[in-house]
Amino acid sequence: MATDPGSRKLLLVVDAPSLLHRNHHARAHTRITDRSGRPAWALHGMLRQIIEAIDSFAPDAVIFGLDDRTASVRRDFYPDYKAGRAEKHPELIDQLERAGALLDALGLATLTPPGLEADDVNASGATWARENDWNCVIITSDRDAFAHISEHTQVLRLIDGGINGSPLLNPKRLFALYGVAAEHYLDYAALRGDASDNCRASRASARRRPRCCSTRSARCRRSGRTSTRTKAAS
Repeated sequence: MATDPGSRKLLLVVDAPSLLHRNHHARAHTRITDRSGRPAWALHGMLRQIIEAIDSFAPDAVIFGLDDRTASVRRDFYPDYKAGRAEKHPELIDQLERAGALLDALGLATLTPPGLEADDVNASGATWARENDWNCVIITSDRDAFAHISEHTQVLRLIDGGINGSPLLNPKRLFALYGVAAEHYLDYAALRGDASDNCRASRASARRRPRCCSTRSARCRRSGRTSTRTKAAS
């Protein structure tokens, strides 16, 4: 039986690459480096936002999603996936590759699903929260996460205002902003397309979109469910 939403435990799901991308561009002017002279401004900004989010939400468990930077199930299926994106700055790539080790060294729970992305960890966290009657907040700048908004899951959509200046979207707020019910957002997104992922808009049916842009795979849901359950129980 579902409990009162106010009495549920809270799982915080952090899209770490999303935070790193935003902080790289917002804080590049600081040129912060570590003791070895390596760029650290995106990592520094990410940690500041993580601390701010934990202070704001006081979660019972936190999981940090990371991309598998060595393989991509989506690209294997659809070789043109993200083909239109500009090349990442070398300083950003360096910090993306070091993020997992930094979070692990701080004792924070991370999940890098083989061949998949932080987006998939977002999906797994939302699924786990619903199945275990927890609340969930996903922190990301990625609109794809709107598909997971429900009675159990809200999305903190990162914008230029940072953690405290970003909107926390629930089903009512999502509808007010986009005119789309949360349970229909995936179809809306498929029809709209996503230029950043090189997924074209469909004029006829959401079913025509590349499978790489569809709902998250059962493979990730299995791996993510196991990892978040372990963290939540600890």
